[in-house]
Amino acid sequence: METKVENNVATNKRGFTWSDPILALIIMAGLVMWILSLQGNPGTNSLNDFAPWGIYIALFIFFEAIAAGTMVIAAIMNFIKVDVLSQKRLLLVGLVSALCAGLAIIADLGSPFVAWRLFFTPVVSAPMILDVWFVSLIIISGIVLWWALSKDKAQVAKGSSIVLIVSSLLLPLATSWLFTSLPGKLAWTGTIEFAVFLLQAGLAGVCVFYLLQKNNDSFKEISRNLVIFFITINLLLLLGQIGSTLYASGTSTLSDLALISGTYKFVFWGQLLVCLVLPLALFLTRKTMLVASYLVLGGIAVSKYLFIAKGNHMPFLQNVEGIDIPMLLSGNAGYKTLALYAPVWQECIIVLAIASLFALSIGIGIRMFIKN
Repeated sequence: METKVENNVATNKRGFTWSDPILALIIMAGLVMWILSLQGNPGTNSLNDFAPWGIYIALFIFFEAIAAGTMVIAAIMNFIKVDVLSQKRLLLVGLVSALCAGLAIIADLGSPFVAWRLFFTPVVSAPMILDVWFVSLIIISGIVLWWALSKDKAQVAKGSSIVLIVSSLLLPLATSWLFTSLPGKLAWTGTIEFAVFLLQAGLAGVCVFYLLQKNNDSFKEISRNLVIFFITINLLLLLGQIGSTLYASGTSTLSDLALISGTYKFVFWGQLLVCLVLPLALFLTRKTMLVASYLVLGGIAVSKYLFIAKGNHMPFLQNVEGIDIPMLLSGNAGYKTLALYAPVWQECIIVLAIASLFALSIGIGIRMFIKN
């Protein structure tokens, strides 16, 4: 009886809470900033020819990781005949994440009116088109799986689950192909990015899986063990990256050196200690694991931003003789590096608005469409 009263205080009959108006206001503020940017107002972003991608793309690859990780788990759950409500919660998070990833791409394109070209006049040889196709395929197959679960269509659910698993695994791979194939961007040429993108998608998925568990102790234990496994592998990869950066020489490691001991060092080491080492200790000792899960997800978001920032640290054609590129500064070991990219406040509001849309959609979706 007490629980029912508490629920009525926190949530009204339509499934809304006190935080929903705040999130809605943030979304409206982001919409206003986006409209101003569409009008060509100067200063609404800090991108340029040498730093073409920024915080919008970082947001895209963050939501991409959540979408890919949660969708794979949701699809696998279809084959082990588990609680449909748990499966639907994961599907909801995956679908909203994929949609928010799409919004981040549209924000980066500058106008929604050019997005149609990605579907109707695509450049098939461009790696970015793979991201568009796989995100679209995840959304479509996720909706079909949701419908099949609701209507008890076992064969349709099985087929859509297979499509969902394949497309969700290929999405982070396609994004890593995109970055590593760009000419002149030394920071993104390492093949380790293939493993990192897949690993972070798995880590994001299992953290969300843990957060969505309420009364299923067996699922909580499974997800806890998976989180420990993925964090450990992530830490080992980071240690390998740090070691190779400290002992290697030449231009190929300058961008990583900027993360470890340069401009971004406090963010890099803070993310490693607070969002990986500390959560690992909390999960191992079974203390405040909910907080630890949010820390891990926040750490993935920070690492995605660092990934984009280090790519902008060294511009295209920076080693070509006779090319005089403005805005270049003397950097590590005498090589020229780009003045560091930093998002302006308008970009940050738009990013915060998309994140608020994610939180608002998940909250309302679970309260209104997925009964406990």
